[in-house]
Amino acid sequence: MPSITEEPAPQDNIMVVDDNPANLKLLEDMLRRQRYEVRSFPLGRLALAAADQKPPDLILLFSSRSPGHRAGLFVFRDHFSEMTRRC
Repeated sequence: MPSITEEPAPQDNIMVVDDNPANLKLLEDMLRRQRYEVRSFPLGRLALAAADQKPPDLILLFSSRSPGHRAGLFVFRDHFSEMTRRC
């Protein structure tokens, strides 16, 4: 039986993707205070690689067009389109 002082286990696994470090930090802090397990990534392709290893329960994707990078939404769209073709 857990003690009253024992911290509850984290809830769902949430992946946050944003190229703005301040936004990532803010969302991490907010979600962790609510006892969520949070994994954050500055690039969609990094998040996809991590999602292949350990799928999240939820992905929060904040898409912008950073110079030299494809917009995050397109990275995920292409990835999931490829996954459905393989099924």
